[in-house]
Amino acid sequence: IGTDYQTTYSNTRLDSLGYNPFVLPLSVSSFYIAVFVTDDSTPISGLQNNRLKISTNADDFSNATVLPGAYLSSGGNAVWVFTVNAASLVANDTLYMRYDVNDGSHPQNTEFPRNDLPYPYKTYWSFIRQ
Repeated sequence: IGTDYQTTYSNTRLDSLGYNPFVLPLSVSSFYIAVFVTDDSTPISGLQNNRLKISTNADDFSNATVLPGAYLSSGGNAVWVFTVNAASLVANDTLYMRYDVNDGSHPQNTEFPRNDLPYPYKTYWSFIRQ
């Protein structure tokens, strides 16, 4: 992974609406999701339980595909990167993503988007393989 993150797929939103799922061509077998995160007291490299969950249900991630994150720092920028094996995911259905992390100061993980957020937050964090 280089320091140049491509946004080819995330810039291709269904019906050209910025909060809709992005369209991922079926020919793409894998892609990266980079999550830029900050914390008030924990260094980005010290964040724990960095996971990306992928589910066909916007509010139920109990049977989600769970991907571990890899910490990447370059040129003063730090991110957690997730490699998504798209070929193993269902086609022609909305796939919702949720980022799960813990700063080590709280008993429960923080996740985004949360169930109580409006639907456009959830569809912004989603994609469709077609």
